Amino acid sequence: MTESTPTHFTYQSFDDPKGDLQQGDILEPTENIHSIFKEVHPHFLDAKYNAFLVLTQTCDLVRRKDKKCKSRYINLAVVRPIEDILWSFLDKICQQAKVRDKAIEGIYIETSKYQAKNFIRRVVNQNEQAFGLFYLHPDEAVNIYEDSVALLQVSIALRSQEHYDALVDARRGRLQSDFQAKLGWLIGNLFSRVATEDLPQKKREDLVIQLLNPIDDTEHSPYWIPETNLELAEKQKIDIEGLPRKQAFDLLRQCQPKPPKDVAIEQTLFVIQEIVGPFSPDVLDKIKSRLSNDPVFLSVCK
Repeated sequence: MTESTPTHFTYQSFDDPKGDLQQGDILEPTENIHSIFKEVHPHFLDAKYNAFLVLTQTCDLVRRKDKKCKSRYINLAVVRPIEDILWSFLDKICQQAKVRDKAIEGIYIETSKYQAKNFIRRVVNQNEQAFGLFYLHPDEAVNIYEDSVALLQVSIALRSQEHYDALVDARRGRLQSDFQAKLGWLIGNLFSRVATEDLPQKKREDLVIQLLNPIDDTEHSPYWIPETNLELAEKQKIDIEGLPRKQAFDLLRQCQPKPPKDVAIEQTLFVIQEIVGPFSPDVLDKIKSRLSNDPVFLSVCK
């Protein structure tokens, strides 16, 4: 494989491709790694794991004169693209859309979207402690091609004496020292904050939009629906059971409540006719048009 220099501030180059492993080293799922997993952890052969992150402390990975390191086991965290697992976390932090007490997969109440935004901001700034996530920015030099996260709570233990060399050969990247420190802090669940450089605000907000409001709809894109649509769907007894998610969303989106202005105009016309008596359709249209364009009336209907 051709060596290249990482461009993102999260990563650093390593001079010796055969040097000792360090906490925060990024490993590619090579054929040798898959051969090991086939014997000891077949579950992790799944292609959904696009990389692995070394969790064991650096001081325990230094090879001594006997070519052995202090740690008997080397712990790896699985890495997955954020988009693939976003729903599983939004289900926990956002309010799911429900019709007839049944939650609809991947569709959430619009007013809870701010919680999703804050979640992504915490993730990309390495401050998401509750779920144990460590953000890995795309960088071709480390073989990370999508916005990804290491799932620190999903780890694999491999025997160092048998598998050390295979892990070294699979190494494709390394975290900068301050990010190694932050990773160690997250793993150790300490109560202090290691300062790391934040992702620039524009890039962070672009990622929020990319994940929560993607331009190109994908099977993993979350949908957002106003709660008023769900209330109307309940009243209309809309049945979405068994429908594909996109079809269910389109059906719920059609349950659009009338704008406050239209409701106010209809009620005004009803009250006028109830008191004064019926008007001809032409007169009703004129009153409706007048109200629709009256600035004072519109201002109180917002």
